[in-house]
Amino acid sequence: MNVITSRFKKMTSKRVFIFTLIGLCFAISMFFIHHNYSFYQQPIAKVIQIEGKDTSDITDMNNNEDRLFTQHIIAEIKNGEHKESSSI
Repeated sequence: MNVITSRFKKMTSKRVFIFTLIGLCFAISMFFIHHNYSFYQQPIAKVIQIEGKDTSDITDMNNNEDRLFTQHIIAEIKNGEHKESSSI
């Protein structure tokens, strides 16, 4: 524990500035990543609610057994021309 404490005491103001700058850049990049919807051409939606309607077992032409789900999805459009719509 004394090693860590002594290293913090030996830090110069230049190193503190660099670490602060790196931390600030990280925080800004995280904010940008979570709010960059306008840069995408495809619509992006935030799913609010999913309601399972129906499930059925099917077999395809290769005799693979699958399960088909029908769902009702409510989502908020984050970009594009339908941005004000609240459900899909």
